[in-house]
Amino acid sequence: MNQVELSAYIEVLIDKHRAIVWHPIAQDIATRVLNELNVQNREISELYSVCNGLSLKWLTILPISDGTATAFTSIQLANQTESSPYLSGSAELLDRFLIFADIGNGACAAIDRIDSSIWYQDGEDFRHAPITILEFLRTCVRDLEAT
Repeated sequence: MNQVELSAYIEVLIDKHRAIVWHPIAQDIATRVLNELNVQNREISELYSVCNGLSLKWLTILPISDGTATAFTSIQLANQTESSPYLSGSAELLDRFLIFADIGNGACAAIDRIDSSIWYQDGEDFRHAPITILEFLRTCVRDLEAT
């Protein structure tokens, strides 16, 4: 995935699916926050350089909080054991996974900090999806179109 391809796909989400997309925040803030969250994933960095999250029906890519009020849980709050509504706030799971998306009904999608693979909640299960972030977005859109 690259920024051009991701940016083009996000434009499709806006035009065809009426996604709400937040403008990127200052790169230095995004870099600082992702470093504080111990993110070593190039794709998530590229995503936040294109947009600061998005909302499309049941899918929300969590925004980075820049200190201003937000109507959604930020990526920072989603990854703190004290405030995370995801993965039962498990310190062990939140140490291993970076929560980056709310996929509805209190479920999340996350990136494994060890191998950068994507995982998602499916009911009580936490499933591995060996796909990129762009493929994850495309899969979610296919699921949205099917419902």
